[in-house]
Amino acid sequence: MGTAFYFNDDYPGFGSTPFNPPLAKTGMVEITSASGHEFEVKFGVPLKDPVFYLGSLGSTVTFPQGTQVTRVSGDTEFKVVDGNKVRGKPFQPPPGTTALTDSNGIVSLKGNFTSVKFTLTPNPDSTISREGVFLQIGGMVGQQLEFVHWRSADLNGATGGLGSVRLTGPMGTAFYFNDEYPGFGSTPFNPPLAKTGMVEITSASGHEFEVKFGVPLKDPVFYLGSLGSTVTFPQGTQVTRVSGDTEFKVVDGNKVRGKPFQPPPGTTALTDSNGIVSLKGNFTSVKFTLTPNPDSTISREGVFLQIGGTPQSLATSVPATEMATA
Repeated sequence: MGTAFYFNDDYPGFGSTPFNPPLAKTGMVEITSASGHEFEVKFGVPLKDPVFYLGSLGSTVTFPQGTQVTRVSGDTEFKVVDGNKVRGKPFQPPPGTTALTDSNGIVSLKGNFTSVKFTLTPNPDSTISREGVFLQIGGMVGQQLEFVHWRSADLNGATGGLGSVRLTGPMGTAFYFNDEYPGFGSTPFNPPLAKTGMVEITSASGHEFEVKFGVPLKDPVFYLGSLGSTVTFPQGTQVTRVSGDTEFKVVDGNKVRGKPFQPPPGTTALTDSNGIVSLKGNFTSVKFTLTPNPDSTISREGVFLQIGGTPQSLATSVPATEMATA
């Protein structure tokens, strides 16, 4: 370790431009770079997608092979190289300026971790044998999906609580406001929701919707029941099929398509297609259309909807519970 430590959440250095999201005041520990320097951080609870804030990095941080490392933000020379390494460039600003030394930025590691090993060593072409790097670590602790508690609806939209949610677009007539809808607890929905809220949206030519979230929602999930139509998200939206029956499919990258189906009378089989999709990223709003399939003879239908995700106001940034040089 180095000699610079902030134990009272009063370090301001991670609030500057290269760090997005910035931390106006937080804790910090200084780790040192030199040949053979190895570190391990252990977490008292599993940490999801941990983030490493690295300040004054003129060296190379190397995580184990196979670790999925993503550059979140940083200055020009702050880079992820070879998939598992984070490299900065030594830089000394002119005297009297407020520019930061070396490189600065944030990386994230994909997955759930109870510990992380890494090395901090000089760059291959470096003439500096030893330096200090400022570190803070955060991530998601104990976070589960939260779902909208729908409170009101009419023919033009619905409102609910997950922060504050407003859905606008052509609605149906089936609404569950007391978290008592059981339909998303059946087999096509994994994870199932035994009881939850639900609003019915309608499919027809030209039907457009927008849902706005009161707080940013990470990786929102759409539970879609009785889908015999096509949901189309904007081009570039990364849509992933989470679960569903055979005919519940993601097509063309940004569309979710179901197939109309009427079960025999007296059976408990579900109508049409049913399943869950997720959207990758952080969203404050999502636009989509709900229209008949290209080969459909059905001009209008109702689709049951629930939306969930992880509100970013609930994301917990925590310092490492234990750090030790190996």
